[in-house]
Amino acid sequence: MKNFRRAVSLLLVLTVLCFSVSFAAFAEGPENEGGLLTVMSYNVSGLPFAGAVQGSEIVPGYPKAELLGALMNQVDADIIGVQEDFNFHDSLAAKMTNFPYKTFSSGPIPLGDGLNIFSKLPIYNISRHTWEKRYGVFKGAADQLTPKGFLYSVVEIAEGVYIDFYVLHADAGGDPQSTAARIDNYRQLTEHINTRPHDRAVIVVGDFNARILSGFETDMLNNLIFPAGLSDSWVELCNNGVYSTEPQFEEYEVFESIDKVMYKNGGGVEFTPVDIEHYKLKNERGGTYTDHHATKVVLSYTVNEIVPMNEELAEPTPHDTGFMAMFKAVLTALKLLISDLGNLF
Repeated sequence: MKNFRRAVSLLLVLTVLCFSVSFAAFAEGPENEGGLLTVMSYNVSGLPFAGAVQGSEIVPGYPKAELLGALMNQVDADIIGVQEDFNFHDSLAAKMTNFPYKTFSSGPIPLGDGLNIFSKLPIYNISRHTWEKRYGVFKGAADQLTPKGFLYSVVEIAEGVYIDFYVLHADAGGDPQSTAARIDNYRQLTEHINTRPHDRAVIVVGDFNARILSGFETDMLNNLIFPAGLSDSWVELCNNGVYSTEPQFEEYEVFESIDKVMYKNGGGVEFTPVDIEHYKLKNERGGTYTDHHATKVVLSYTVNEIVPMNEELAEPTPHDTGFMAMFKAVLTALKLLISDLGNLF
């Protein structure tokens, strides 16, 4: 009888232990996981002719893209969003072997927007959006000569955990018309973020062509950050989390760049920036191949809830860069050049 009671007791203990282990395993499922996500934005200066001299090394387009791609391939990042990846994309992408998930080029100037993603995480549902307002042909940084805008995608940062990932290139130039166009770019992006049919977390990277601290005319705070509900990694880490055009430091450790990483929590995913770095990728001689700094941000994230994916996922597909597409783009560019001849004089 005593042995029977011992056996029953042992069975009960084992049952409780098994239940506890099973409950713990359930409690530590995907909805309670977390991790680090390293994101980078980089303007690769892939312009024909002009791009060859942007940086300290003068190198023609295709060799330069290969050299820069080899440097980028060694970057410790999960996702890289690039701008000005125009005419030499294939050479750049061929060297990015550590990033198995890539977008396809939308074409050279004047067909393509120069925006692409290199990722170690799966990317889906790519769509490209041209700015509704751009300024400049012979003036204002020639923004009208490409379909400049933003690229939208969905990234699976962990199993079954999806976020929305944007890459943008805002209108350049400091003249009043370019500033007005840039403000409208921010409005358009805000509208896209706020009218999504879901509440997934968001990361936005890119060349914003403006800074918060010096953006009195562009006003990135009231035209983008506040209305879209975004947080800026540099502000959080280097400006004491204060969103103001007035600096909150005596001497900065990390300067504010026009190349930015912003984020928005949602869909059960919460981000916290833990590190930011601005730097130029350099070769063994210390030379650089672009006039922009890379901005790399490490984001800590927690998953408090798994939000089901209620849309079909589509992998990236090649863009139409054939003869007719290029012919139409060239024809449009020629019309713009002819109509803007007066600004040459």
